[in-house]
Amino acid sequence: MKKYSEFCLEKQGDINVGLIGTGIQASRSPLMHMREASSQGIKLHYQLFDLDLLDDDPEPLPGLLDAIEDAGFMGLNITHPCKQSVKKYLDALSPDASELGAVNTVCFHSGKRYGYNTDWQGFYLSFKETFKNIKLGKVLQLGSGGAGSAVAYALAKSGVKSLLLYDLDKNKARTLITRLSDTFKSTKFNLVSDTNSTMAMVDGVVNTTPVGMKKYPGMPIPAETLTMEHWLADVIYFPLETELLKTAREKGCRVMDGSGMAIHQAAEAFKLFTGKQADTQRMTHTFFNEFD
Repeated sequence: MKKYSEFCLEKQGDINVGLIGTGIQASRSPLMHMREASSQGIKLHYQLFDLDLLDDDPEPLPGLLDAIEDAGFMGLNITHPCKQSVKKYLDALSPDASELGAVNTVCFHSGKRYGYNTDWQGFYLSFKETFKNIKLGKVLQLGSGGAGSAVAYALAKSGVKSLLLYDLDKNKARTLITRLSDTFKSTKFNLVSDTNSTMAMVDGVVNTTPVGMKKYPGMPIPAETLTMEHWLADVIYFPLETELLKTAREKGCRVMDGSGMAIHQAAEAFKLFTGKQADTQRMTHTFFNEFD
């Protein structure tokens, strides 16, 4: 427990929150939350808890959560690779987090830990804002992990008729399909094992895998399978333009990067942390104008 306690800074604001994940040093969440809080007269401190700094521990979450809660933090954002594994260390889940099987926001209250999912709302709102009058007959989603669960939920709510899931971990994809099939009767969910042949039959593609991040460079599908008839969305936002998005733009595809999802999910998490409605325009300004 000692090393986890040392990993937590002493409380620096009236409200102290943070982010747990790997490869998060480029995250824009701390500044978005702190700038928005400052604009509302709230002293909020946001700390990164990078699991890459605890690589000697195979299971750091239990001790780290205990230390953060003991330090008096009010909540946490959760990102890759902990959105699903964190559930077993929580006392209760919101209905959507329970349906998704994934958590991206944790709040500490009265000795209890509550898990929420604001990712699906973030993707849903960004998707609606970015894409107008696109075909939603068949969509290929790459990945079915924590972010993938939220995106699949949002795509079904957006009216996708047939969602085809591809994941190297087929059991994970099957579990998600079973869960969402019970919730969304008007959307067909199917597992696919080959993206090349699938690309020829879909209207759009959504990447929810980490492939394309600085830590995981490359493309999750072959470039030659993309055509200008496809629309494409990527949930990654650092870098803002992944190799997949760059290739899609060059082919004339309509595209959506991960910025909108990041901003909207942060606004929803901010409300959970503070009880105050965030100004998404201010958060958007911070996201795009206060980073190199």
